[in-house]
Amino acid sequence: MNLAALLLLAPAALETPSEGLSIGDAAPPIQVAEWVKGEPVSAFHGGQVYVVEFWATWCGPCKRSIPHVSELQKKYGDKVRFVGVSVWEEDASQVAPFVQKMGDQMAYTVARDLVAEGAEANEGWMARTWMQAAKQNGIPAAFIVDGTGRIVWIGHPLAMDDTLSKVVVGKWGPADIAAAKAELEARQVAEETLEKLGPAVEGEDWSSVVVLVEQALERAPKAAESLGAWKFLGLLHLGQYDVAYAFAAKLVDETAKDSADALNQIAWTIVDPAASWLQKRDFALALRAAERANKITEEKNPSILDTLALVHFDLGHVDQALALQEKAVELTSENDPTRADLVQRLKQYEEALEQKQG
Repeated sequence: MNLAALLLLAPAALETPSEGLSIGDAAPPIQVAEWVKGEPVSAFHGGQVYVVEFWATWCGPCKRSIPHVSELQKKYGDKVRFVGVSVWEEDASQVAPFVQKMGDQMAYTVARDLVAEGAEANEGWMARTWMQAAKQNGIPAAFIVDGTGRIVWIGHPLAMDDTLSKVVVGKWGPADIAAAKAELEARQVAEETLEKLGPAVEGEDWSSVVVLVEQALERAPKAAESLGAWKFLGLLHLGQYDVAYAFAAKLVDETAKDSADALNQIAWTIVDPAASWLQKRDFALALRAAERANKITEEKNPSILDTLALVHFDLGHVDQALALQEKAVELTSENDPTRADLVQRLKQYEEALEQKQG
């Protein structure tokens, strides 16, 4: 259906969407300006699984995820209908040429959002009723809709494989939906809080940092994976070392034990060479956090290897530090902006080993 035809729809079809949309809710209707590729999806039919994915021609991460979505469409065939909706486009005329250029790399149904004449690019029907209503502020973003027409998962397209496989075979039950909803809410709380933390950190208002994180964790305990390390940093700056390390230990061993990023941030906070203000460093905790982060990432993350190497170096394990740092440098590309720091620490460890052996 073209834009002119959609503008003739009854007013109710284009009215402002409800404020909230989350996992477990019925999927809103699909209203688009143009079906650019594939068979249009006019409604969600019972028994059919859908993935509605949002992207834009200017979005780098979207371009990287599009081939993966195509692979999933080929894998599931008729069992899953994938619909890619272009949103937030400043120049909508670029959508069709982009899709044509992608060719088989974009092997699923594609549509362009319905934006009323004179409206802003982010005020399209799909942008408002799906993305804005679900508090999704970034793309790419995917919504999995099950055979009953309910949204059962929201997240990055590259992270939906396991969930989608379970939804397709009917093994994504009420407990899974509840857990996914809690995780989504935690991400949203974390995003809101991180925006507030910026000015507080910049102004070195560490009391506010701690309070903001505590307030967020009261709303969504799972947000500790994203925010816990900031509370830890705030407590350290306030000189509350015993409280800080007890809190960090709980993060490492329980709350954030499966988050490599959180574990790495905690370990780095403890061993950061630039933190001359830090009067007490718990190297044993840093080692525990860094080793777990390295295990989660299968020893393939240069940043985490760099942190673990520094922990070993501070503990006097120069041989181990050198081996880990060599691997970190090896895994870092020549144009990576962090490579210079990694190479500098590698030279430091090499010199230390020479002195130790000499």
